[in-house]
Amino acid sequence: MHRVVKAHLADFQKKFAVSDQESKQFEAFVNYVVLRTFSADVIDPKDLVYEGDDPGVDGILIFIDDSYVSSVEEVDDIF
Repeated sequence: MHRVVKAHLADFQKKFAVSDQESKQFEAFVNYVVLRTFSADVIDPKDLVYEGDDPGVDGILIFIDDSYVSSVEEVDDIF
């Protein structure tokens, strides 16, 4: 990992304490950066990490009317 990215990841981990695994830290970091690029919603980065068997997808973010949604219930509430 590039040393600049590693430094940003270390700062992110200090702030949010996502996981002990570097791969999960990086997954949360990347998803958080993308989310914050498109939304001002306040999201716990721990909620942006997939904890099941890893199918190879690091993240999918779904937005409806400029709001991040993470469950079917949130989609139902919007509609």
